[in-house]
Amino acid sequence: MRNLVSLRHLHFDDPKLVPAEVRLLTRIQTLPFFVVGPNHMVEELGCLNEQRGALKICKLEQVRDKEEAEKAKLCEKRMNKLVFEWSDNGNNSVNSEDALEGLQPHPDIRSLTIKGYCGEYFPSWMSTLQLNNLTVLTLNGCSKSRQLPTLGCLPRLKILHITGMPSLKCIGNEFYSSSGSAEVLFPALKELTLSSMDGLEEWMVPGGEGDQVFPCLEKLCIEGCGKLKSIPICHPSSLVHFVIRKCDELRYLCGEFHGFTSLRILMIINCEKLASIPSVQHSTALVELIIWNCPELISIPGDFQ
Repeated sequence: MRNLVSLRHLHFDDPKLVPAEVRLLTRIQTLPFFVVGPNHMVEELGCLNEQRGALKICKLEQVRDKEEAEKAKLCEKRMNKLVFEWSDNGNNSVNSEDALEGLQPHPDIRSLTIKGYCGEYFPSWMSTLQLNNLTVLTLNGCSKSRQLPTLGCLPRLKILHITGMPSLKCIGNEFYSSSGSAEVLFPALKELTLSSMDGLEEWMVPGGEGDQVFPCLEKLCIEGCGKLKSIPICHPSSLVHFVIRKCDELRYLCGEFHGFTSLRILMIINCEKLASIPSVQHSTALVELIIWNCPELISIPGDFQ
């Protein structure tokens, strides 16, 4: 394959099929996988100047430091979708942080997934308004991360999935904004998922005068947050689908449902200590209400006509 120097598109489903001399395919535009290891250094991606579309980079634990990661020159490639994946073997938190810092994508990136990341903190480029075109962000299995990046001011972020972060104890103000002024936070977000957050104890939402949080949110799913005792009800009239599942310590929902005029589906499942929920009588669009295995919830306020 080394002689196919004009090859532009290469499609395969198995990461093991990455060509041995991929660095010679300098005209390539489509390459679905790249596996870092003995046969491939991450700097080989720097030779693929015309790389576009989607790319999944596997075994990033093999990247030694920031300088090595920067040689991939991802910030110069107009990718639509990137997946960064670390495996369990030899995953070191310091190396992970350095590597991810050096893997800064192009500002035009639309979809980003970070999977198996072992660093305690996320890179600076995630919190400095350098991802203004990002629409989908997935943080999956970032087991040692103690703090979320600042994402509230990303103007086009529509889908945010955060799952498998047991070391995170609090979702605080740093998640929303780096400035103290009143503003619209998560202005385009439509779908938010918090799942398998075993250590999460507190979820805070800015309550300052003039703040608007999640003004376009349509779907909210909170699942497997075993230590979370309360969930703030600050979500807008746009919310359509609200699911709470397997939150063992959840005792109440803060706020009221009276502004949830578009809410159609409300599901509360396996929340054994939940003792009360707000009245849903003004949610005239409600068509499906499921409450399952919530033995402390002895009354359901609302007019369900």
